[in-house]
Amino acid sequence: MDIPVEVIPPATTVPGSNSVTDIIKTGVSDPCMLAAIDMALADGLQNTIAGVFNQMFAGTDEFTIEFHEGDLPLDVSADTRTASPAIIEITLNRLTLPGSSREYIVATILHEAIHAMYDAKWNLAGRPKVIFSEYVQHNLMASKYVEEMNAALRSIFPMMSDADAIALAWGGLYWTTSWSALNPTVANNYLLAIAEYDQNHTKGNRCR
Repeated sequence: MDIPVEVIPPATTVPGSNSVTDIIKTGVSDPCMLAAIDMALADGLQNTIAGVFNQMFAGTDEFTIEFHEGDLPLDVSADTRTASPAIIEITLNRLTLPGSSREYIVATILHEAIHAMYDAKWNLAGRPKVIFSEYVQHNLMASKYVEEMNAALRSIFPMMSDADAIALAWGGLYWTTSWSALNPTVANNYLLAIAEYDQNHTKGNRCR
């Protein structure tokens, strides 16, 4: 059964504008993850993805993203939670991400930053979280943001192939309608490409 999603009218905003007013990184000490945050912010979150997001949603609300590192389950790269209506916390898994490629870490950060934007918009509008669950967000991300994620990753890592960038952009979106609609061979190739960039393999730029 489909989960109802409230339709928010598109806003008239300037492409590239950003309702993220502050990025706090003091909760992260690992140099590899800190570098990845800076890379994601410089060429991804504050440009391609934020521009598209603010064309879809009203960009007048202000909120803060706080980055932390912590011990998460080994199959969870990161987690995004609401600390207060205008403060969204993103926790990066210090058990796995430092051993992954920079490309994988940046893709994870961009993915979680989109969750943060969705959460903040929903929180500040006073809407119930249950209607805008992670499942709903992932389906919206899969249908709206894969190409933008791909473009952001290619901008940050010009030497990365389009095939690898689009695969990383699909990371975490495996239980969505859009993923189910992919050709099984294509989907499997994406999974294989993503695995090559994680902590158990050697593809991409590594800190360790």
